[in-house]
Amino acid sequence: MTQTTKTVLLSILVSLAVTFTAANWLGWGGMSQTKSAEKESVFDRVMRTKTIRCGYFIRPGFLMKDVNTGEFSGIAYDYAEEMAKSLSLNIEWAEEIGGGDVASSLQSNRIDAYCSTVWPTSARARAMDFVAPIALTPLIVMVRENETRFTGDYAQLNDPQYSASYIDGSTMALMTQRAFSRAQQHSLPQLTSLMEPVNDVANGKADFALSDSFIGHDYIAKNPGKIKILNAKPVGMYTNALFIKQDEYKFKRMLDVATLELINTGVIEKIIKKYDKYDGTILPVPIGAN
Repeated sequence: MTQTTKTVLLSILVSLAVTFTAANWLGWGGMSQTKSAEKESVFDRVMRTKTIRCGYFIRPGFLMKDVNTGEFSGIAYDYAEEMAKSLSLNIEWAEEIGGGDVASSLQSNRIDAYCSTVWPTSARARAMDFVAPIALTPLIVMVRENETRFTGDYAQLNDPQYSASYIDGSTMALMTQRAFSRAQQHSLPQLTSLMEPVNDVANGKADFALSDSFIGHDYIAKNPGKIKILNAKPVGMYTNALFIKQDEYKFKRMLDVATLELINTGVIEKIIKKYDKYDGTILPVPIGAN
């Protein structure tokens, strides 16, 4: 190799090294940008965009959508909007997501929070975190109006001769499978209307269904003579909270504080009274309980 060739090759290597260093220093490197984007926390992204992207599902009393105007309403809607306002942020109601897809949607950053306010459970806690709850929902059992086989004892339902209806991925599914594991299981696909399991009972497709108290009373009001509540005593009680991605302390802390402020100043109680038309089917979390 001649001295001239060596000089040319050395010049090329030096030029490449300088270009690579400058590109990384100036942020031109694709790998550096990718790593930077991957490291952005939910809190940092929300602060940068001034927007919380909400996943949701339609839930009577908590999140309703007008089919004509597309406008949302309900306890969860008013709560999320009030919370965002207090934080000088905006809410984007990004997409409807079934219960079984919430964890993956949060983990992949498709959404920042699941804002319909749903029930924290031990199974869900393995994959998601929760903001301070805003309300309590009694869980009841619905049977046909002319049903005479049941005495009101919940243990009686846990029998292979009876069938239960629920929506896949829902708390009702988890509760039914755990408390009534011996009963026949009739499952419905995700994003099915929450009224459908109760409707299955009314139409003879199942013998009973677990329901939140608001939905049960709402169905009875709209379909008199078809369904009744098996026992006035709830089979359980669940809190209602926003779901967020795990290990996002700053984001969770911010939403917790904003939520507690709304609870302690009576805002949440007023919102619940606005939508709980059956009186007592949705209960506000007591001040100081969180």
